[in-house]
Amino acid sequence: MKFNLRVPGDGVSPSVCGTSDLDSARTDMETPSLTLGSEPPREFEIVPASGTIPPQSEIKVSVKLISNTIKKYEMNLVVDVENVGEEIVSLPINAK
Repeated sequence: MKFNLRVPGDGVSPSVCGTSDLDSARTDMETPSLTLGSEPPREFEIVPASGTIPPQSEIKVSVKLISNTIKKYEMNLVVDVENVGEEIVSLPINAK
């Protein structure tokens, strides 16, 4: 079963800061900049964000919040399944 995980309402451009910024082995230290009129940056890092799950199996998913604003988050992680539909399952995400 092919799946895609996402947070509806999350930004679309690369995050301004991410957990990879803390990786000392990373050589590319260029940080995306926010320009006026650009799309909002992603705040949720989902690993894996997509893939294939064999029948009767499971996977571990990591969701990290890289907050760009001070606010209360009440969003959902949703699962889209190829050839089945979008937002088949929804998992609430709450943070502040």
